[in-house]
Amino acid sequence: MTLLAQRLQKLLTEIDLAPTPEARLDAKLKVAWEYMVMGNPSESYRWCEEIEREALALQYQRGLAEAWQQWGFVANTLGKTQIALEKLEGAEKIFLQLEDKAGIASVIGRKGAVYWGMGNYDKGLEYAFQSLKWAQESPERLFEGYSNYLIGGYFFDLKDYAQSYQYYKTAYDIFEKLNEKAGMGRAMNGMANNLMLKGKYTEALAKLEASLLLHLELNNLNNLSRDYNDLGKLQALLGNTKEAFIFYEKALTIRREQRYLAGMATTLIELGELNFQTQALTEAIKYLEEAVNICKEIQSHAKLFRAYQILAQIYKQQGNFEQAYHYLAQFVSVKEETLGNENQTLLKNLKNQFETEKAQRESEIFRLRNVELKAAYDLIAQKNKDITASITYSQRIQAAILPNETTLSHILPQHFVLYQPRDIVSGDFYWAWAEGNRKIIVVADCTGHGVPGAIMTMLGNSLLNSLILERNIWQPHLILENLDKKVLATLHQSAQDGMDAAVVLIENNTLTFAGAKSSLIRLRKDKGQAKHQVERWKGSIFSIGGDTKIEKRFSTQSLNIAENDIFYLSTDGYQDQFGGAQNRKFSSRQFLEMLAQIAHLPLEAQKQHLLETHLQWKGEQKQTDDILVMGFMPFVELSES
Repeated sequence: MTLLAQRLQKLLTEIDLAPTPEARLDAKLKVAWEYMVMGNPSESYRWCEEIEREALALQYQRGLAEAWQQWGFVANTLGKTQIALEKLEGAEKIFLQLEDKAGIASVIGRKGAVYWGMGNYDKGLEYAFQSLKWAQESPERLFEGYSNYLIGGYFFDLKDYAQSYQYYKTAYDIFEKLNEKAGMGRAMNGMANNLMLKGKYTEALAKLEASLLLHLELNNLNNLSRDYNDLGKLQALLGNTKEAFIFYEKALTIRREQRYLAGMATTLIELGELNFQTQALTEAIKYLEEAVNICKEIQSHAKLFRAYQILAQIYKQQGNFEQAYHYLAQFVSVKEETLGNENQTLLKNLKNQFETEKAQRESEIFRLRNVELKAAYDLIAQKNKDITASITYSQRIQAAILPNETTLSHILPQHFVLYQPRDIVSGDFYWAWAEGNRKIIVVADCTGHGVPGAIMTMLGNSLLNSLILERNIWQPHLILENLDKKVLATLHQSAQDGMDAAVVLIENNTLTFAGAKSSLIRLRKDKGQAKHQVERWKGSIFSIGGDTKIEKRFSTQSLNIAENDIFYLSTDGYQDQFGGAQNRKFSSRQFLEMLAQIAHLPLEAQKQHLLETHLQWKGEQKQTDDILVMGFMPFVELSES
């Protein structure tokens, strides 16, 4: 029988020998924790459920708080973040009623760990400092050690390695005095990671090996998996690839058996990166895609953007630029969100840090450091303000190149334009011109959004002016062919920068359409029909710009225009918006169905309906992409000659 099994058997015996129902429940709590240490969080979770039922029946408040606190920790390990927060908040309320400062410190620290894992650095660090404050007021120093340990990890993630090391060292000193071996091991592991970043590999290895010995002695599988993972990281830095793979696989095996999702994601990303470095690209993608799925499940944004970044690099190396661009866009989006929180966290917690570190608070050096840090972030804030002002001014320039409402109403008396940039300026644009009985309308979606996309719109507008107004090219397919050549020549590219575009030529009551990965939609209601019928003409499979290795051809399609025909041109932003109850894309199918449903409305009312539906679908989500939808009725009543 193993040492852990012997300990478990002893604890199970304590349950049978417990003199009171409350003591029996306390013994069960120890068993639940032992299962967690043994690497069986699912069984620990089951015991917590049982303990909750018994504590509620006994009205044993302290037991219920302890059960909820432990349940929250186990649930977070299993990736059940919402359950974790629910249980931890319940435990916090009871500990506050009991005025149990040690319990409050522990549960608040664990709440911080949940939020940190979700990428909410602001709340994570706020709760960590609160935990430290409560722990310092408690006679039980164990929780002070773990609060310092947590803060050390948070500052490590925020790349403040000097403070990180100091908090880990403080935690180690507290644990050593208490002979808390598991805590000593974790603190040494944290210090080792700081030493790795400083290139002090020998010292880092010594601390990791010491941590490993402690956790082997305790047979603490959770902490062992951490040591194995970080030994893999160190061996990779030393160039010992074979040894690195061995340690990573040991870590992953334990974490899979535990179903420790956050740890699994970390090790999978490390394995993905190491396989990428050794050019085992198929294996790298396999590990990273599994990591992405886990990170989404547990809402771990910090890990997620790292996985996206490596995947983008792999697909770029393979020449799969579509996938590379997809993952790069995901990386940028998640990183902006996560690191945006990171900057706010550093600013908002200067005060907390100042108040909770009494010894440093009285230090002139600490005071000056905070003054300097505050000044640095004031400078960052001012630069962000200047950049935003500059982009806002760029929006005015971009708006000036678009046809104004007077011009557009002259060309298309009956029309609407729904134009919603994602990031102040847009990568979508439209262009229109009329000369005699000919009218040209162009709707385009440039690569990217924000400033990069807006720069492409300026290029697209300029090239259309040159092709149509100066060179007098009016045929839609020739406009696209020449636009493609001009974009390639201007950007000197073999990259994927370019645009999707739809071009419509209206002459009398004939409409000619050509598209570059863009469609034309018509809604027609013939006599006797109850509702409008939807027709869709797809453009060419080629984009403008980008691929130089293929010869592109853009075909045209000519249509007769009936009196009540409504035509729509749209970029893909509306259909690609994530939202709804299942957080999925709105979809082109749903977009077409909605157009059919609102076709009987005046065009301006259609625009309002489209906008309201988009906002309702999006909800609290961030807008996915720039949005441009144009609807128009081009019928011209010919005068008798």
